[in-house]
Amino acid sequence: MRRILSLLCLFAAPTLLFAGGTMLPSHAGCSSPAEYSADLALLDRPTSIRAGAGKVTQKITARTAEVQALYDQGLAYLHSYVWIEAARSFHQALREDPECAMAWMGLARAEQGLNRDTESLVAIGRAKSLTPKVTERERRHIDLRAQQIDAQLAPPEKESEKHDAYKKAIEKAIAADPSDAELWILRGNAEEPGAWGRGQAGGIGAIAFYEAALARYPGHLGAHHYLVHAYENVGRHADAAEHAKIYAAAAPEVAHAQHMYGHVLPRLGRWKEALAQFQKADAIEESYAREERLRPGDDWHHVHNLQLLGYTYLRLGRQAEAEKTFRRAYDTPIRYPRYGREHATLAEYLLLRGRTEEALASARSLASRSAASARAAGAAVEGETLLALGRRPEAARAAKRARAELDQGKKEVAGYDAVWLERLIEPYIRTLDAEIALDEKPSAESETTLRKIADELAANPRFDAWGEGLFRLERIADQAKRSGRAALVRDILDRMRRIDPDYAPGSTTRQAAAADPSHQP
Repeated sequence: MRRILSLLCLFAAPTLLFAGGTMLPSHAGCSSPAEYSADLALLDRPTSIRAGAGKVTQKITARTAEVQALYDQGLAYLHSYVWIEAARSFHQALREDPECAMAWMGLARAEQGLNRDTESLVAIGRAKSLTPKVTERERRHIDLRAQQIDAQLAPPEKESEKHDAYKKAIEKAIAADPSDAELWILRGNAEEPGAWGRGQAGGIGAIAFYEAALARYPGHLGAHHYLVHAYENVGRHADAAEHAKIYAAAAPEVAHAQHMYGHVLPRLGRWKEALAQFQKADAIEESYAREERLRPGDDWHHVHNLQLLGYTYLRLGRQAEAEKTFRRAYDTPIRYPRYGREHATLAEYLLLRGRTEEALASARSLASRSAASARAAGAAVEGETLLALGRRPEAARAAKRARAELDQGKKEVAGYDAVWLERLIEPYIRTLDAEIALDEKPSAESETTLRKIADELAANPRFDAWGEGLFRLERIADQAKRSGRAALVRDILDRMRRIDPDYAPGSTTRQAAAADPSHQP
């Protein structure tokens, strides 16, 4: 639905008149619901060159050195998923040079990162109109960005065809100019399952392209960033950590750069170092929010970092700090459609600690949240908590509601966001359905399902999955114990040891009991 509205709005979107008579897309456009947008006034706010964003240079046709510097800054921010500051950098470049085609192209990419498809289409259309004034290398990038956007907005039956065509177009551009590192990076991004790929979901196929980019542009922070994700995705955590350390040093004031180093260290047993990185990312985000007067939730990354920071505190036995961090995440609005499950983390934590009534209240409070993912995850954790309380019929109703919320959420968003919603929320519902079935069916089907879920979590190389999964498995083991499935309990604990052989299951509940003798798990 959001895609349809975006296309309908394309030719009706209001515009703002900037210096030089150029019409820029207004941030009062109708491309996405308000809850899925950053502060629109912030995107138009003037900016300047900032220290610590990292340096990437791509020579463009620019009126002044300042415009080139602003473009380069925007490009660096794009490679770190800092969509707000990327958009502001490109807007500032366009104030200085309204006919800078590549700044329009970069703005199109930033707008997509902000879930603003209409504005992205307007910006890439402006870039296309200016291609007679640019070099052949720039023209290739503008044409490729236009083709990528077209593939991203294609109807489902055309997505694969257009994605393949986009990959072939990048390869043709590389053949024409193999020295262009940005082209190699685009081809690595395109190795992901859809045209929406931007460096997070690559694997073995993507690694070669990013390494090729580094051979042509040593130290390119974007290539190092995407190699962190790709090496983590294939389970090569030592290699991921090597690139993450370089990336973090290259962009010292970018929260995501610090976060990604923390992301890969736990699998190497370096939990305390990971904690320091997540804390550093949190400090950067808090400072940035104060300086730029952000609304809570404008920065998509903040809640995600809080969630992993909280789980790292939890793993290190720092319960009070874990709870405080999860409460901060719960209290922070989420303005991006694929996120929202982070708000359920507080209820998950309370359930793990045996504080079932508090967990139930927290999970139920998510029913009014705007993000479908928050509502769906909340309903699933509500069901899990009701099971722990022995209220199976209510748990079954919560499971049905979780499924309905997920289905509704996928209708509300499109493409990349729908894929991520399914990927992030489906495991909650599968787990709850199987746990309910433990008490309802004499067959081994439900146990088989839970063992499969446990195997998936134990084998998943991404910290988002197995770091959280360690504690999810502990909750599954608790429910299996309540259901009298001793063999299943042993198998789940075995999967937990595969994730982290040094973690002691039950430690969070024991610590809760030690702190409060009246506590009853």
